[in-house]
Amino acid sequence: MAKNKQADRPLLPKVLAVFAALFAILGLGGGFYLLWHNQTANASLAFTVGLLLLLFSQFERFELVKGFGIEAKIHQLDDKIEEADKINAALKSITGTLSQLAFELMSRIGRLNGPIERKESLEIEEALIKQMRNAEISDDEIDRVVRPVRAIVSFDILRPAVDEVADRLSGWEKSIGERSSRIGQPINMSDPEFQATTADRSNLGRMEQTLKSVRGLPHGRERSEELRQLVADMQRVPAMSDFVPTTSFYEALEDYNFYAKEGSHRDVKRWLAGETL
Repeated sequence: MAKNKQADRPLLPKVLAVFAALFAILGLGGGFYLLWHNQTANASLAFTVGLLLLLFSQFERFELVKGFGIEAKIHQLDDKIEEADKINAALKSITGTLSQLAFELMSRIGRLNGPIERKESLEIEEALIKQMRNAEISDDEIDRVVRPVRAIVSFDILRPAVDEVADRLSGWEKSIGERSSRIGQPINMSDPEFQATTADRSNLGRMEQTLKSVRGLPHGRERSEELRQLVADMQRVPAMSDFVPTTSFYEALEDYNFYAKEGSHRDVKRWLAGETL
């Protein structure tokens, strides 16, 4: 019995609303009838009662609309608070990482132990990138922020290959100088040795200029491609035809290309182990 009574309770507001609507119609109709018979005072009372009953018949609907409106505002406010909390947490974390970086720089600039080591630098970089992503900073903006560091790191990755080419060019320059010193005086312009030495000096100057341009190229795959092409040009010269780059040269190229594309190290252990102490 109690169960049936509880089930009937939701019907009560609906029944009352129906009766209120019926009496509202009667009240409004009676108001027009009284107004037609010039009973203005009674007509006004009938209109008032009819309108009140009409509002009462729709009271439940107004309450629901109002309730949903308040609930929506509360949800929006909760979302904003949650978003603000996330941003606040991300900013706190970024502040901590930046503070760590600032103190590291302050403690090492002008000190005997020199710049930040690769392992520490990599950890700080990864922490900063992680926090920027947590703060929902776009990938394009992250790339822009880290570009100065990556430009330096990328060249450090490629440096073994660049140094290997530079060392071979330096050796060739020394050989050209020794050959030039053996040319008899006065110089005979038709001397084959003089002509060969002159041609080698011209090729050497062109290749040294190419290597210089490789050093100055921006961070990207073009730098490694230019260096690879330079090696091929060197091998076409008879005096340099025996130049065969080492495994370290090609590893540096592959590591550089991977870093330029992915923004991360292909072999972290090799990168850390290659630091000059």
